[in-house]
Amino acid sequence: MTDRLDAARLVRAPELDSRHLVGLALTIAIELVGGSSCKKWHDDPPLGGAPAASASGSPIAPSALPLPTAAGESSGAGLTPAEAMDRERSSRPGVHPSVDDAFAAFKTAGVDVELPKQSTGSDYAASYCAGAHASGTDLMVIVCEYPDEARAAAGLGLARQREPALGSRNLAQHRSLLIRVMDREVYRTAGTKEAWAKLMATFEAL
Repeated sequence: MTDRLDAARLVRAPELDSRHLVGLALTIAIELVGGSSCKKWHDDPPLGGAPAASASGSPIAPSALPLPTAAGESSGAGLTPAEAMDRERSSRPGVHPSVDDAFAAFKTAGVDVELPKQSTGSDYAASYCAGAHASGTDLMVIVCEYPDEARAAAGLGLARQREPALGSRNLAQHRSLLIRVMDREVYRTAGTKEAWAKLMATFEAL
């Protein structure tokens, strides 16, 4: 009796092992295919001709994409920040009022702004930008210049799209310029509010 049971086990064992191996092979194949598909979905960049997508997954209109930093120029893709700023500094559009005019006017109005330092204009699709801290306050002021008012308006729209929480008190466009005033509300004082009001009023009067 024991001999017959052992023989039966020997006959069925290869059959079970074969089914087990087939199932295991199928499982591995499915995992490999699924894994490569997931990687392709997450890692592959969009095709060159496909429109960019917003965070919600819907396409962004071309008008909402960054504009060139100056007429006829590329947006500076592939350049280091230092190279991009060198190019922006050497190709300023020569508009008036300019970034320099704005900071000079702020000082005349009684806002003690420090020496402005250049910042990357591509952040706002601008030809050129510079920023400075207003002494005695928690305010940081950035002013950008564009070749014309239409591009400045487009830069304002881009900035609002990127930072929708900012209101007109933080971000404004006047003629060919854009201003962005940043502060930390927790440290806001009467002096900060006064300087803020002077900055915006002076900017709108340029």
